[in-house]
Amino acid sequence: MNGAGSQEAAVVYSTTAIGGGIRAMVLREEADGNWFLIDDKAGFGDQVHTVQFAPLLSPGSQCLLVGWENTGTEERRLNVYSYANGALSDRYESRY
Repeated sequence: MNGAGSQEAAVVYSTTAIGGGIRAMVLREEADGNWFLIDDKAGFGDQVHTVQFAPLLSPGSQCLLVGWENTGTEERRLNVYSYANGALSDRYESRY
């Protein structure tokens, strides 16, 4: 995601095992082939509407765009995250 040559993976999921709700996690592959949890963010609502990557801040790195949905209220929210220094940073948030 950050163009540094390492492999990262974004995982978006819903669970009741970790306090409930929906979450986005970033994992990084280590040199030995194992994956390591880098960051974990709480999402909005109870469904993922869309997930995309886009080079919004610079050509060499990708932002993570997640559209969340609360099916009870039919509200949707877009969050844009960048990844740097081992953490997801909130860059933008808007209802849609």
